[in-house]
Amino acid sequence: MTRTVTSSTIRAGVLRALAWWRHGLQQAVPLVLLDREDEAPLRFDANGRPLFDTNDKAWATITIEGLRPVRRRVVYPLAAVGDLRAMVGHRIAELTPFAAEVALFDVQVVECHAESGKVTADVVAVDRRRVQPALDQARDMKIRVKALHLDGRVLRLAREWRPRIGILTPTAALVLVNLLLIGAAIALPLTQKQLRIERLESRLADLRLVAKETLALSTRLDERKAAAGYVTRFRRATANPARALDELSRVLPDHTWATGLTLKDGELSVTGQSGHAAALIAQVEDSSLFHQTRFTSPVTLARDGERERFSLMTTWAGKKR
Repeated sequence: MTRTVTSSTIRAGVLRALAWWRHGLQQAVPLVLLDREDEAPLRFDANGRPLFDTNDKAWATITIEGLRPVRRRVVYPLAAVGDLRAMVGHRIAELTPFAAEVALFDVQVVECHAESGKVTADVVAVDRRRVQPALDQARDMKIRVKALHLDGRVLRLAREWRPRIGILTPTAALVLVNLLLIGAAIALPLTQKQLRIERLESRLADLRLVAKETLALSTRLDERKAAAGYVTRFRRATANPARALDELSRVLPDHTWATGLTLKDGELSVTGQSGHAAALIAQVEDSSLFHQTRFTSPVTLARDGERERFSLMTTWAGKKR
């Protein structure tokens, strides 16, 4: 079954919500703040003229001289004790000689009978038109009237019957509270989101700082790696004397021995004797460490006539070109 939502349905729902809020606030506000007793009633005559020295008062019970209210006693089920005013309001035209639209009445519980489940109450009523001049005068004098004192009977005014003197009415207060709650309900998620955004922005700023520091460290690391690579490449390209001597002893054949070695500015000079000196140039050049090998003097025979004296020079500082 599909239910159609109309403007009247929404209005009825809003009114129910406002009534619920009003009932809740009325229960929450202490009674002393709503109905404060004064020391003595303020007296008016039947025409609404004040019979007292006019002073501003917050709340007051006023007396109207020469006006007698109608009094009726009614009996209702005990369960209705909380709604007596509403139940009497539906029957006020039957209980009193006043029409519902002009009747001003109060319901005062006299006795509750738990055994019989009944409640007895007195209904005090008066024609609103008879008391309206006094109520208007009280309003003009900024007196907030809460009750009428009529011929020894007290008629408490319902809130909607009390003269309004510019203060915030309960209905307006409920509407204002409702609007404030709606505004708070809307603003709270937005505030929470804003706080979350601020926290995220703070974390993002911290992460950006860490990223910047990490990038700087990475750059310095790359620079150091490049420097270390240059040193490694230089070491690989440049032979040390120990390695040169070791390589020379490896490439010289067994029938050859050196009688003199000189290392200077990347040049290695070797003098000695060999069984076949002419082959030494090729044998030394086979090494990847030596290049540009040449004799520095002619090869001659040794004294024994079997070996040859030689003197050669080779470059050993870098790889063979």
